[in-house]
Amino acid sequence: MVQSQMVPMMLKAIKSLSEHEEGIIASLLPAVPLWFGNKEAWQDVQPDFMNDDWKDCVNAIHQTIEKLDRQHKINYRFKYPLFVNLPLLCIYHSHLFDHHCNSLFIEEPESSAGFNVALRYMRFASAAYGAVYMRFLNIIKELPISSQIDMDVLAISQHTGVFKEDIFDLKLTGIKVACPSYFIAVDRAMKTVVVTIRGTANFADVVTDLVCESVRFLGGHAHDGIKRGAERLFEETIKTVCSLLDRNPTYSLVITGHSLGAGTSILLTMLYLAFQNGNLDNLRQVLPNKIGDCVLRKSVGIKCYAFAPPPVFSSPNLLDRYDLDSIHVYINHSDVVPRLSLATFNDMICALQKIDMLKLDMKERLQAALSNPDHPTIVNLINMIKSVIHDYSSSSIRASKDVHFIRLHIPGKIHLLHRKPNKDYHILRRESDFFKHMLFVKGFFADHLPDQYEEALKNVCQTLQN
Repeated sequence: MVQSQMVPMMLKAIKSLSEHEEGIIASLLPAVPLWFGNKEAWQDVQPDFMNDDWKDCVNAIHQTIEKLDRQHKINYRFKYPLFVNLPLLCIYHSHLFDHHCNSLFIEEPESSAGFNVALRYMRFASAAYGAVYMRFLNIIKELPISSQIDMDVLAISQHTGVFKEDIFDLKLTGIKVACPSYFIAVDRAMKTVVVTIRGTANFADVVTDLVCESVRFLGGHAHDGIKRGAERLFEETIKTVCSLLDRNPTYSLVITGHSLGAGTSILLTMLYLAFQNGNLDNLRQVLPNKIGDCVLRKSVGIKCYAFAPPPVFSSPNLLDRYDLDSIHVYINHSDVVPRLSLATFNDMICALQKIDMLKLDMKERLQAALSNPDHPTIVNLINMIKSVIHDYSSSSIRASKDVHFIRLHIPGKIHLLHRKPNKDYHILRRESDFFKHMLFVKGFFADHLPDQYEEALKNVCQTLQN
């Protein structure tokens, strides 16, 4: 129990830090040793019991870090430390974020019905973290007193409204790399079979997140670690899902999750859609024992509700290949995870290099970092940074033409829950390109947590009802 409490306690600490401007640097400090001492760091975290999957994933991460390290050390050496340059980039990020949000158009939903459905499935996504996480994030007010598995079942039932006997394949324990935890439930109220995938909750999930180079997937490219997880979950869930749908012939299929679970749910939805359309028939030969004689009827509706997904997929003919109306994405205000990919991280390092080159001495940099946002110094600083950083996706900020990372996107219909100063929310719509920049602004991590997604969706539903 003590170990299971450590991660949620760390999350709460980072959340507290990220709610304040000065917390941005502090919350990023743990990543510094991995960047500057990556070889030693990765050797230290490799457990002796690792199987081939673990070794393969850790080697992939190691190669990616070496590629980034080699590129940026060869092309440029920083004059000023990270804690000096990063606040200047954050100031520019805040300017960019405000400018981007002001350029969006406001979606005016006719009713709260769609967002009530989203809130319902967000509760499923929160429940996938298990009873202990939910308690530490104040999603539930007290822990059910029982064994760990029974405790999770009770928490899921209470938070989602499904009956305990309608929860199947509960797999929220264990540490498996490239295989996120999940559960399957039958939601009688909504007439759906729900596959719910947990977000990052242990070290294996972190490893899955960090296997982040792009690989081929369904005619495009996808995040390697999340793609591996989606394929494994497809193998594990297909028989149960088809069986439950056969027993409930009028029900539809919903796949949902938060964070890592959201990214996995998007790719898993694509796999289910492809399977339903007969595009994965070759899997019957590769995985005969896993798939058997499963048939997913064409009449079964398939929808994905993804909350806070990272960029996971890219394809030149994305709109032609997939029914994107099946994928609904919800992003809370300044949440950084939907902007977090290998390409955007590489862009950020290049942007920091450009800022390091500015004709500002140490005193001027520190003064700018500590100045009021409305001070003329900040206005001048933003103009200076703007003059050297034209576009995060352009070659103007890349340190080397030799390194190219495929820019992944978030497929689907994206709803941005934009928080106004009075704490109410606008519903903003924009394509995936809106999230092509990594932006560290106030609340960048706090806005990512599942309790904040539930609160934001509750606010939206209440506003639309009034």
